[in-house]
Amino acid sequence: MCFEIHDGILKKYNGSDAVVTVPEGVTTIDAYAFRSNLEIERLILPDGLIHIKMFAFCGCYNVKSVSLPFGLRYIDRDAFFKCYSLKRVIVPDSVTEIGARAFGYERIQLKLEGFTIYGVEGTAAQRYAKDNGFLFYEVNDG
Repeated sequence: MCFEIHDGILKKYNGSDAVVTVPEGVTTIDAYAFRSNLEIERLILPDGLIHIKMFAFCGCYNVKSVSLPFGLRYIDRDAFFKCYSLKRVIVPDSVTEIGARAFGYERIQLKLEGFTIYGVEGTAAQRYAKDNGFLFYEVNDG
């Protein structure tokens, strides 16, 4: 796999794998790092990841599944914008901030039909679901 990583920041992914496992030691996924990669279907993110920056996965139309690790804190605006195949996400309770259109949007004013968030009641996941009119289902822990 082709990763450009500097000081724990994943700057760019240049591969064409359907399943991408981001290496351990990555703490931040930089803006636009995976932008418009049409090959990726499944993302596995490492323990120790803290921050997903804006547009990191924007336009990754075929992503169906992403594993968000416990310990993740920040998901910036538009991080998964235009990920049309991503219909649901489990957000760990470690996440304290989710930016505008981070998940569930195909255009600025157009939401993905039936997008669902799973998370712990009273967390950023539930607030994001409520604020954006998405379905929310409670899980026991993040």
